[in-house]
Amino acid sequence: MMNDFDLQIQSSASDGRYSPRELVKRAADLKLKTIAITDHDTVSGVTEALSAGEDYGVEVISGIEISATDAMGDMHILGFGVDYKNPALLQALEEAQRARTERAKEIVRRLQKIGFQVTYEDVLRYATGSSVGRPHIAMAVLANPENKKLLGEISDVGGFIRAYLVPGKETYVSHENISVKQTID
Repeated sequence: MMNDFDLQIQSSASDGRYSPRELVKRAADLKLKTIAITDHDTVSGVTEALSAGEDYGVEVISGIEISATDAMGDMHILGFGVDYKNPALLQALEEAQRARTERAKEIVRRLQKIGFQVTYEDVLRYATGSSVGRPHIAMAVLANPENKKLLGEISDVGGFIRAYLVPGKETYVSHENISVKQTID
């Protein structure tokens, strides 16, 4: 039995592979009735997805996945039916994007320091949307053949992230998320 919905899809507006329009078309091809675009810390793909939903006959729910922090630690909070034009939301997301950019630049500096051949511009080639994240950094490093020796057996994004971009690793950079209360508000 196949589900008629998928309520957590990331597009190329954050760290997904496909544009919002392509995701909606794929959902239609799979006969999904309802999807939610829940990009990480951005709503920049929602308008395109809503338009594509009308074209392909798929109900699209405006959504988001916000990185938040409270006393229990970091978490991702999903929001559905969000007002993706809300000025306070857009301001908070803009600040989060600035922080993501600075974090990514610092990770690149640390990777360079230990010998990886990667630049922030390399990373941007993989970050087609407004949100730069660890998967984009991993893809940029893995794509450069000069890094093969340092990579050893690591050949995929998940392996690279686990080896270099998690707490406790010298190239990990923590991030400051907004509070859970601010996220919910």
